[in-house]
Amino acid sequence: MVGAIDLPLDAISRVTGGISGWALSRSGRIDRVEIFVDGRSIGYAALCIPREDIERGSAEARICGFPINMHPEQLADHNRIDVGFAVHLVSGEVHSFPSRVLPLRHDRA
Repeated sequence: MVGAIDLPLDAISRVTGGISGWALSRSGRIDRVEIFVDGRSIGYAALCIPREDIERGSAEARICGFPINMHPEQLADHNRIDVGFAVHLVSGEVHSFPSRVLPLRHDRA
């Protein structure tokens, strides 16, 4: 199992709350990707988003992306958040990935 949260590169917008990443499994089909903020599950990302930048030698690599837009209420009141994810396979296996600390950007709507 490989994957990462790779966008945003610098900071999460408090307005859009958008993050994206990718995940690939060689041991089974991915059922869902669960997103965590500060250790708390906030929902599931959309799956099968095209990612032409991921070259792993399989047809699934071209559609291994996942995005999610977090609602402003899901973002902490402080200046940074810890974002992580877990990949759930159809078989019931769950693979957790290390979280990443990202600053929050205070832009306007």
